Amino acid sequence: MFWSDLRYALRLMRRAPAFTVVAVLSLALGIGANTAIFSLFYTVMLHQLPVAHPEQLVELLYKDLNQPRSDGYRAWDEYENIRDHSHVFSAVTGVTFDNLAKARTEGGEPETVILENVLGNYFEVLGLKPAIGRLTTAEDVPASGDADVVVVSWDYWNRRFDRDPLALGKRILVNGKSKTIVGVAPRSYTGPRVGNRTDVWVPYRNEPVRMLARLKSGVPRRQAEAEINVLYQSWVGQNFASNRKLRERKVELEPAGAGLAGIRDLYGKALSQNK
Repeated sequence: MFWSDLRYALRLMRRAPAFTVVAVLSLALGIGANTAIFSLFYTVMLHQLPVAHPEQLVELLYKDLNQPRSDGYRAWDEYENIRDHSHVFSAVTGVTFDNLAKARTEGGEPETVILENVLGNYFEVLGLKPAIGRLTTAEDVPASGDADVVVVSWDYWNRRFDRDPLALGKRILVNGKSKTIVGVAPRSYTGPRVGNRTDVWVPYRNEPVRMLARLKSGVPRRQAEAEINVLYQSWVGQNFASNRKLRERKVELEPAGAGLAGIRDLYGKALSQNK
């Protein structure tokens, strides 16, 4: 029966070629669109960062009364308060993004790169290993907060140095400041933001941060969120007791194993409905 039905269908298709073309194109467009939507859904919602135990990683977000939550930066002393007094995190780190920066290698032409400023313990907290060299640590960041070392991405190393191991120790200018390359990030890691590929990481301190933390093993996220809100309210009471908006603000812990939450907040609901 199958082969009989197939022959009959082919005869009908030969008799109406225009209809056949339209039907085939419609099927191709439908399949292609669904494939594209699923691919985007996987990238935004499901794909895990290539870090150690991504299920433990969380991002600290603000939620103001009757407002969408925000991934705004936190003051350095707020970061220190949570880092030093929380009992639910095994480690806390932070990042800032200077999306477009100017970089130039020795003897090379200047180019625009994606810059990520990170705390000294950033790579350690994520559990990453270098492709070559080493990754930065807290010891690389002086009290002034202006480190003179840099980690470059595998793609930047490949593009600018043809994967030459002698790139280690070379100096590059990043926004006019000379930095020494100490390591290359693993090829699989391109930063924590969905859709963005970081080129260079420069460590810093004593400036506002977007906070990332790693939950202790066995600690539920909601339990951790409750403790962090107590710490946050204590910090507000000590520093901004008269600020009603800050006193009404809550902290939400968002799973960050798939990257930072901004893209998911913008498009996650629509993608979930259309996947």
